[in-house]
Amino acid sequence: MFSRPFKLHTHLPELTARSRLQLLLLIVLLVVGISTTVMFFRIHLNELNDRVAESHKISNAFFLQALAADSEGLARALTLMANDHELLELLKQSDVAGLMQSFSGVFDRLKKDFEVTHAYFINPEGMVLLRAHKPHQFGDILKRASYLQAAKSKKLACGIEMGMNFYSLRCVMPVLLKQELVGYIELAEEINSIFNELKQVTNDDYIFLLRDDLFKQFHQDHIHERASAFDILYTTDQVLAQEVLSQANLASSGTDSQFEFISNDNKHYGVGTSAYQDISGDSPGILISIADITTVYNAAIREMWINILGAICMVVATIFIFIAAIKRSFRTMENKLEERTRQIEFMALHDTLMNLPNRAMFSKLVQQQTLESRRYKRTFSLLFIDLDGFKAVNDTLGHDSGDQLLTQVASRLSRCIRDSDIAARLGGDEFVILLPEMSGEDEQLRVDIVANRILLSLAKVFSVYTREVRISASIGVSSFPQHGESEDELMKHADAAMYAAKASGKNTVQRYTESLHKESFERRSIEADLRQAIVNNEFELYYQAKLDAQSRDVVGMEALIRWHHPHLGMVEPNDFIDIAEETGLIIPIGKWVLETACQQMMEWQGKGLGLATMAINISPKQLRDEALLSDIDEALSKTGVSAQQLILEITEYSIVQNTDIAIEVLTGLQAKGIKIAIDDIGTGYSSFSRLETFPVDSVKIDRSFIHGLPNNESHRAITEAIITMANRLGLAIVAEGVETEEQLVFFQDHNCDQLQGFYFNSPMAAATFEQYVKSSKAK
Repeated sequence: MFSRPFKLHTHLPELTARSRLQLLLLIVLLVVGISTTVMFFRIHLNELNDRVAESHKISNAFFLQALAADSEGLARALTLMANDHELLELLKQSDVAGLMQSFSGVFDRLKKDFEVTHAYFINPEGMVLLRAHKPHQFGDILKRASYLQAAKSKKLACGIEMGMNFYSLRCVMPVLLKQELVGYIELAEEINSIFNELKQVTNDDYIFLLRDDLFKQFHQDHIHERASAFDILYTTDQVLAQEVLSQANLASSGTDSQFEFISNDNKHYGVGTSAYQDISGDSPGILISIADITTVYNAAIREMWINILGAICMVVATIFIFIAAIKRSFRTMENKLEERTRQIEFMALHDTLMNLPNRAMFSKLVQQQTLESRRYKRTFSLLFIDLDGFKAVNDTLGHDSGDQLLTQVASRLSRCIRDSDIAARLGGDEFVILLPEMSGEDEQLRVDIVANRILLSLAKVFSVYTREVRISASIGVSSFPQHGESEDELMKHADAAMYAAKASGKNTVQRYTESLHKESFERRSIEADLRQAIVNNEFELYYQAKLDAQSRDVVGMEALIRWHHPHLGMVEPNDFIDIAEETGLIIPIGKWVLETACQQMMEWQGKGLGLATMAINISPKQLRDEALLSDIDEALSKTGVSAQQLILEITEYSIVQNTDIAIEVLTGLQAKGIKIAIDDIGTGYSSFSRLETFPVDSVKIDRSFIHGLPNNESHRAITEAIITMANRLGLAIVAEGVETEEQLVFFQDHNCDQLQGFYFNSPMAAATFEQYVKSSKAK
């Protein structure tokens, strides 16, 4: 298509999609070239404008400096006159003849030394007694802004202002004789000299315009040329002024400065205009500076054209290079594009971490499998897999370790299934497996074999960055068509079965049943209501006493949370704590428990109940929370409870889940004086031999071992082993769940330190518990 570029339009109907892309890129390149040319032009225009603006600012600054210098001269002259007591005495007596005789010689010196052209003597009421430059004009009342400002402030006032028939710099000073105001003296000079000096310094020309409506109020004995709504008051070059004013735009020069360019007979001028404010704050005039920028302008234009031609040459050269290169490389580009398209399609339908089908791809596969199974009267099953303990690994070891663990899990899942089966990752730690063609009476058996194979495989130790990690899995199973005839139903029911597997202890398989649907719905409802419970203050703490094993005196208590659900009534912790732990809501709930329990402890301490300690349960997620130590410090500081009165009960599982972090946190708590108790000791998460490495103060024997005492031999042996081990390590022993007299006697005989259980009292609300303690002390 590029063999005849100048007749390309004749081949437009034959252009392929590739050729059209080439043509589009060429057009874009041309547009870029044109845009570059325009950009260069704008850059030079802005640079030129900046130079004009800078020149005008310099002129304006010189103008203000000249005004300031002349004002200072007038002020010095006025100061000399204000010290002439003879002259002030004549002013006080309103002796016009005396003033004329006394001031005539002084006025001549002022004209010579200070270029003063006008002098006024004014009485305190503002009436002109003498105009030294026009002695025959007197008796009028002055209303000019300079006089009015001096009269108001009783200080020197200077400014450019219109007189009877000229625009001049004026200074007015109130004069005092023996601390008495005797009048005002005003000196003025015409501004022509200022502009002439300004032109000598800057080599620029100037025009000073007066607004037409003011101009008409005075005599026309000076320059009378007109410029729109303005009249020329003064100019340093009459011819140039006429040329500039015929081209300049003065309409928008009311307050802001503006800059423009004027050309005349191959000459170029930068024109700056600014409004000038007089002493009253009005803007009756415009100052125009005219700078000859012919040399700079021509240089900028030459540089601009050089840049434009360079840009054009660059664009033309690039076009030819582009045309030559694109024909050679386009086939390679097309191949890469096709490969990239295949990669994008693969990435859109697969998990990028482990190359398994993602949710979208799996959904299509299940839908296709549903159609085929319905047509050929087949069945298939879905295994919904959620990893137990993965979040703890991710939180403690980091996301990189979590990703490596997920990759190893995907590898093990692939080895547990047939080539015809499909494993996919839905997201996070959730996986799903499609088991097609599972028809026959042994379908359930085959599914169970695959599921159990997966459980056994995932139960083995993982090595993540040289660290050993243990996790398990909860698996939910749904089958077509028994549990649904659509992809959405089957996935939802497998998900419900998975949650049921978690609720039943994790590391197990659960097949979907109708009852699970209700349980799943209730679980999700509880999760939603739990978020509102924090906001609506629906929680309450109950307290269960801890008694001295020998004296049976109440020595402390354990705080236990209860939930007053607005529709379900009282909800026990077993029904919502796991959900709070999984969703992370346990963090704000735990903080509330900590603060509320400490407040209650302080209240009972003030009432003299003599309760030594308050025990509070800390969940695994709380133990991993970086804010735990600061939250405890805040609660203790806010309530005034001492650290020695607080016991934090930690489960064995919380410690062994991440031993290093747990030991670090528990050591920090002990350093503050807080006591640590291991709850549910003996449940099998760790060996007794490891207990000595944990920074703890006491152990609580799990109620599951106490339940069979003293008759159950195995429970008796485990309990006696725990007591022996605790005594050897110097740990206090608390028996939790004492319900009979025989159990009480057993622990008394074995020198247990404290007892807790329904045999003594059940958990009670704060007010009820307070009465219980008082009645116990009265016995």
